[in-house]
This record gives sequence, structure tokens and C-alpha cells, in this order.
Amino acid sequence: GRYAITMDPGPYAGDFSITAGFVGFETAYVTIPSIGNGAVIEQDLTLIPLGSLSGSIRDTSGIPITGAQVTLGTMVVRSDAAGHYSFPALDPVTVVGNVIAGGFDPASVNVTVNPGVDVIEDIALMKATAVLTGTVTRADIEGPIAEEVSGGSVSTDTDFQGNYTLTGLPSGACQITVTAKFCHQYQAVVPLVDHQTLRQDFTLSPLHWTGPKQ
Repeated sequence: GRYAITMDPGPYAGDFSITAGFVGFETAYVTIPSIGNGAVIEQDLTLIPLGSLSGSIRDTSGIPITGAQVTLGTMVVRSDAAGHYSFPALDPVTVVGNVIAGGFDPASVNVTVNPGVDVIEDIALMKATAVLTGTVTRADIEGPIAEEVSGGSVSTDTDFQGNYTLTGLPSGACQITVTAKFCHQYQAVVPLVDHQTLRQDFTLSPLHWTGPKQ
């Protein structure tokens, strides 16, 4: 591992920069303020082995996610058909990884890359959801009424002003059901988009009601 650099003497009185690098190791840098003519300088350099980061991207039920984008600084990779991703040569440092995939909520993780170690970081993504909000009223009276609104496995009661908000709804065509005492049940299919909030008001018809209020 010995090295030697010999230079012709001259009038240069500035500093000297030395760089040492090898495949699989972090590049080492050192600056020597000055070297007098005829002087012999001993300068050892230590190369730190690079680390790596790999793992899998899956949903919360364990199914691999293909094509998820994983970003570390300016480096970007995508998960393969098995959900696997890899960054093969990383400087030993603590980094923030960001993961995005269509139909899922984005995720971020803090990872410490150790010298010469393949760090394994598996990441589970939550399915992206939407929000539905609005007001429920009755067709035969003025003002809101208190009701229950549900979509899939998500349900909520309206407040005393008839307002409701359903969170965590699956994106796509979602069947919404609105129920209330003394009213016909109301069902509608509402198109929802990931990470967006849609407003949808509902008007219920009371039982035995035959038409608009006169």
C-alpha cells in the first residue's frame, strides 16, 4: 500500500492536494500546506469502504410493488417485478430515502449507511386514499339533518349542521350510502381520486313523501 510522488524543485510555495481512490471505497482527500525543496513528507491516507442499500417495496399486505421510484439525493432507482431495489455504492452517511408509487401514499425513511455494509431497508406503502365531504339535507324540510354516511368500511355521522367528512376512502368508483330515520336510504357511486378531497351533498326523501314541499 506504499506510494511515492517525486517532484522537481521550483519556486512554487502554495499548498498541495492529494487524492486517493479505489473501486469500492470512498475517495480520500488531503491538503499539504507547503513542501520545501528537498523535503520528504510522510502522508498516509485511509480509504473507507463504501456501503450499499437495498430492500423491497411492498404494500401493507406484503404484495410486491413493481416500478416504485426510490430516490436518494440525485440517485433514482425503481423496484423490479419482485419489489426489490438497490443502491450498490454509497458513501457512509445518514441519508433520507423517498419512495413514490402510483396508487399509494408516498413514504420517507432515514437510513444510516455503514462502511462496507449492505443495509437492508424494506418499506411498506399504504394504499392511497381520498376524502369525501359535504352536507346531508331532507327534501321536505329546510336546513340540514343528522344522518349516517358510509363508504365501504368507512362510516361517520353528520354533525348537527348536517356536515360529514369521510376519510380513508379507496380511490376509484366508491359506493356511498346515506341512512336516516324516517327517510329512504340513499345510495350513489362517487368517483374518487387519490389524495384529493371531493365535495358531495346529499338530499334524502322522507318515507311516504310524494313530492316537493308546497
